[in-house]
Amino acid sequence: MSLPETLFSDYSIGTSLTTAGEVQKVLDQLKELQINRIDTAALWPRASPGCSETLLGEVKASGQSFKVDTRISPVTVSSSASRGARTLTGPAIKKSLQESLDRLHTHQIHVLYFQRPDGSMPIGEQAAAMQEQYAESRFDKFGLCNFPEIALKAFMLVCEDKGYVKPTVYQDWYNLASREKEKLFPLLHRHGIVFHACSTFSCFMTGRRTSGEGIWHTSTYDNPKRQASIMDFRETIRKLQISKSEACLRWIYYHSKLQKGDGVILEASSAPELAQHIKDIAKGPLPAESVEELDLLYKRLRG
Repeated sequence: MSLPETLFSDYSIGTSLTTAGEVQKVLDQLKELQINRIDTAALWPRASPGCSETLLGEVKASGQSFKVDTRISPVTVSSSASRGARTLTGPAIKKSLQESLDRLHTHQIHVLYFQRPDGSMPIGEQAAAMQEQYAESRFDKFGLCNFPEIALKAFMLVCEDKGYVKPTVYQDWYNLASREKEKLFPLLHRHGIVFHACSTFSCFMTGRRTSGEGIWHTSTYDNPKRQASIMDFRETIRKLQISKSEACLRWIYYHSKLQKGDGVILEASSAPELAQHIKDIAKGPLPAESVEELDLLYKRLRG
């Protein structure tokens, strides 16, 4: 059985990991685990945007054979512009990319993502701007995060028509309690696009909350029926006598619809936590009857 590739989310860099020494310790752990992919973003962490990239640059992660992926900043320069508007203009893309390259102390990003759509700009102009940066070898692969199917299809059509660099990586939420993106998988695989799953630890499964907080959580989970389903998920996992995070990991590696070439972006706030996650993954598939029960609970959650 071919498991999806593991990438390390550096969201904790700049929050729980605040010094170059702490970051290097995690990188050393990643080397031991043979994980050479790091996922970051220009705005991480939220409390100190750019700090995650800066710390990776201080330890010269790219020079240690790590492939670093990042995102174009989705912050609008103009305070009068709507959320996400004018963030994917040619100048905005060039500026954000250069700032990331400078912070990371590297000359090329492995996967450069658009973090979210910019409906204020024609897709053709956005694709042309990425082609310009790609032609200068400033990134190796083009990725899209959180794009709806219609926008993804539109991007593919423009890139194929113009001969521009096409998106080959798509990233979005995917976990045992949030499987909506599975409907995109056939389209992605037809176009040779791999899926990178983030937020693999559902905050509801790991006990951080049972109801929605924030616009994405609230719109997805905040109703009594779904909250009751979440509690049923937790009870099913409790009977397995394993942690909720272990259940989430074993499900996505062994029972999800991810295929060879797809990836799981693994979150950890310390080297010991990262090591524990890897041990949990190595325990293999969950019991078949538990997987069936989790699948039924998901159908009820979606109901």
